[in-house]
Amino acid sequence: GRADLYYPEARLVIEYDGVNHRDRLVEDNRRQNLLITAGFQVLRFTAADIHQRPGAVEGQVRRALTRVRVSGTALLAAGSSG
Repeated sequence: GRADLYYPEARLVIEYDGVNHRDRLVEDNRRQNLLITAGFQVLRFTAADIHQRPGAVEGQVRRALTRVRVSGTALLAAGSSG
């Protein structure tokens, strides 16, 4: 399967677990394990996270991207022209 969001420079994968997530839990867990062992950071969010805690979700994503910037890789924010 494909990642819901992917920041290649940051090696960051963001997954959205929707209502059908339980049906795909085993497959999603296997894919996540493969990504982590390949050196990717994976963040998972549920519909409740997105709708009830959008600020917390944004904060986690920003911290993950900032951590990469601090370690020496410059990233542009999504939609930024530089």
